[in-house]
Amino acid sequence: MAKLDGVKVIDMTAGKIEKVAYEGAEYVFTQETPKVDDIIRTDGAWSGTVEEGNFYKCVGLDVDGDAKIVTDRDNVTQHYRKHYEVFRKVAIQDPTIEARVGKLESDVATLKDEQGPTSKFKAGDKVRGKRCGFVYTLKSRRPDRDSYGAGLAWTTEEGAVYGWIGENQIELVDEKMLEVGDYIVPLPSAEKCCVTNSDMLLGKVADKTSAYIEIEVVAHKKEGKVGERYAPVAAKHFRKATVEEIVEAKVAMKPKFNVGHYAKVVGRTYLGNIKTGAVVKITKDADDDGDYKIELLDESDHDFAQASSLEKIDADKAAIIDKWAKIGREVDEYKEGDIVSGPGRLSGKFFAGEVDSVGEVLVVRRLDGGFDTMSASKATLIAPVESRVDRN
Repeated sequence: MAKLDGVKVIDMTAGKIEKVAYEGAEYVFTQETPKVDDIIRTDGAWSGTVEEGNFYKCVGLDVDGDAKIVTDRDNVTQHYRKHYEVFRKVAIQDPTIEARVGKLESDVATLKDEQGPTSKFKAGDKVRGKRCGFVYTLKSRRPDRDSYGAGLAWTTEEGAVYGWIGENQIELVDEKMLEVGDYIVPLPSAEKCCVTNSDMLLGKVADKTSAYIEIEVVAHKKEGKVGERYAPVAAKHFRKATVEEIVEAKVAMKPKFNVGHYAKVVGRTYLGNIKTGAVVKITKDADDDGDYKIELLDESDHDFAQASSLEKIDADKAAIIDKWAKIGREVDEYKEGDIVSGPGRLSGKFFAGEVDSVGEVLVVRRLDGGFDTMSASKATLIAPVESRVDRN
């Protein structure tokens, strides 16, 4: 409620208003302390948008007993008693002609508003600002602010920046709350979040508590951010991602390969010639179907694969990974019975022996029957246990 429309002056003495009519009731000037529902006539000195001579309803009192009103910007404010006049409702049996006319005009104005332009929203709707991303609850129509650009105007429960917001500037909010497992994208308001912003292309709700959610980053402009977890974040700064947004974000995060790059096969290949785990080299750019031509490092075979079936690896690590992949193991994956060599951690000397137990530190039985240890990362595999002919 801001400025009251339809207030009629029905009694004035020497230029001073003594009585007014509003919605069929009369209000008389009083010097008493204001009360809630009194009509307040301001002198324009109030903070906020308040014009001199306008009438407002008293909606509350401050600690000093001064009236509080809702200004033309829909913010509640108060001022010293000397900056307003108070008019109090009086009980009357037979309303004056002026009062009846005022009530009739108010009813006509209401009827015109109801029969005015059709709104696509209704009071109580939850809407989101298209540019700011903030969520509002529509309160009431504001016909005096309707415009071609902004559309039909509404006041909001939360108080919009200018006291109103146009229908062309908002969209309905999906009432369904975000749930664990939902893919989400940030709203413009996420730019001010302390943990993430629009650099996150796609996230996933990992957990939730009330109005806050924990986010696992699925796609990000910075590759190093993928997989990070943010908590807690206000859910209002995010919305559920569309199917198109999920696909686009995942495609954007797929590794891009060029001829000469090395990769490890982690999925299906087109011909099936090269199996999962093999190290390959990209020898031809992706074709129209998105398939790259790949070859084994020794050039003994080739195949085709999608980017999703390949895991990019550094060139200087390709040969090492390939050596271990050929025996079906990860790098530095040792087994009991392997023959290894390397510097002993106990003796400090270089020796060879059989692996007795595995871990980050290998326990090795020396050729002389004693035991020593060596770091798995510094050991050299001489013969895997599977290739030893002295064992069954």
